[in-house]
Formats: sequence, structure tokens, C-alpha cells
Amino acid sequence: MRVLLLIPGRFTLLTLAVSSCANLGCAGGAADATGTAAEDPLCVDAVPVTWDNFGHGFLAMHCHACHAAGTIDRLGAPEDATFDTVEQAWDWRDEILTVATGDSPTEPPSGGVSDIDRMHLYWWLGCGTPGT
Repeated sequence: MRVLLLIPGRFTLLTLAVSSCANLGCAGGAADATGTAAEDPLCVDAVPVTWDNFGHGFLAMHCHACHAAGTIDRLGAPEDATFDTVEQAWDWRDEILTVATGDSPTEPPSGGVSDIDRMHLYWWLGCGTPGT
């Protein structure tokens, strides 16, 4: 089983021989069009994260202040960087992963996102099936 060990600003997986992930209902990373998720060690035992069980709520809470179609003051966010639908979020997948996950995330600029939520964001867009 792989357990997420949270170190501020970093994602680290700690391997434990306690139980198999299959017993916990974990899912392996789904390959995207390039097949990279299947090779990503952070995706090996990623929990199933989708638009419905995480993405929509996460984006509404942390991103829509600047990245919703109806936002009047986008605070410098590009006009076409809108995350109102699952399709729009996946269209911006690479950019979202670059600025909102990893060792030095810069989005949202106000902060307030837990390491656990950043890991779920990575599992959704970095390991999940495109469009889900």
C-alpha cells in the first residue's frame, strides 16, 4: 500500500507493507492520451478523483473568483482561462497542474489550499481519465 506522506509544499509517497491498495478500493492511474499517467509514480495508487467528486467543488471554491465566465474582475487571469465545465478544466489541465500543484504552487494567489486538496487536484488532472 502507498500512503501519502504530506510534507509542506511537497508530495511524497511512503510505501508500507500493511495492506494491498486493492483492499482499500484504490485505483491505478489512468493513462492520458500520451500515456504519461501510467508511468507516474504518484498515480500508481491514486484514489479515483473526478469532476463530480472533487474537481467541480475545488474549482468553484478556489478558482472561480478569477476563472469563471461570469467573473467581472478577473484580476489578470486570461479571458479564455475559464473553468466552468469539466471540458474547460481538462483543456487547461497542463497549466492548472503547473501552477497549482508541485513544490511551489502559485495559484490561487491568495493560498488557502491544503496539501491534501493539491494532491487530489493532481490525482484528478494528472492521473485521471480525461473528461471525468
